[in-house]
Amino acid sequence: MAHFLENATQGPTRPIKIDWSAGLGVHSWNVEAISLMAQICLDELLQDHVIVEDFNKRTLTLNHHCVQKCIKTKLNKLGRDTRRAAEKGADALKRHQEALKTQDRRMTRRNTMYKRRLRIIQENKHRDPTVWRNIEKVLTTIGIQGMSGDETDTTTHHRIKETRRLKHPWLNPRITDLWVALDSYEDAVNDELLVKIQHRKGNAGLPRSNAMRQDSSVPASRRFPKNWYADDWWKKLTEGSQLAVAARDSVGIPTIIARSS
Repeated sequence: MAHFLENATQGPTRPIKIDWSAGLGVHSWNVEAISLMAQICLDELLQDHVIVEDFNKRTLTLNHHCVQKCIKTKLNKLGRDTRRAAEKGADALKRHQEALKTQDRRMTRRNTMYKRRLRIIQENKHRDPTVWRNIEKVLTTIGIQGMSGDETDTTTHHRIKETRRLKHPWLNPRITDLWVALDSYEDAVNDELLVKIQHRKGNAGLPRSNAMRQDSSVPASRRFPKNWYADDWWKKLTEGSQLAVAARDSVGIPTIIARSS
């Protein structure tokens, strides 16, 4: 680092390290490190067509500046949170780190769920092209952030863990029911053709708990059609909050009959 600061050569390399003793925006080593991280992340993001489509849909530009800004914001928050947690003791820091890991796992599951549902739609469009295209429009409009997450019911090592779905309290229950019906078609084509499932890899999923769904903490997405929001949730909002949501004109919610197992 000292050599780089003196001669501006031999800058950060993998694994990239940040000098937390200096600012992120004025320290030349940190500026170079964040720029390098942004390019690595951008290259990976551009390979994911789902993310690219989501940016295009929101009329956002996925470029180096955008990614670099997000990384810098995250690192600033990480630095502040870590310092605050450290001031409160090691236990507080550990709890904070576990909370971040849980949040990352849930986001990964939402991304996986979104891609899986897109695949289900593509595999079953032949059943009723119009209806399934409308389902696809709902899914792509809601996006990855609108997918529900999971939580495990226990952390003990002496029993098999189960998971329960987390529901968004702001989302119209009819859309939640649509996802349940859509998921029932996951293996429909394979079962009907009596062929072995090729796309499923890894360990079997955890058993799904039938307990009442818990509300997620994911904030409501903006600019959805008004009838896509839960009616009871909408009525509880103040006039200012309703304006902030910027709901659009209502759009019909398609329905399909869940496939019996």
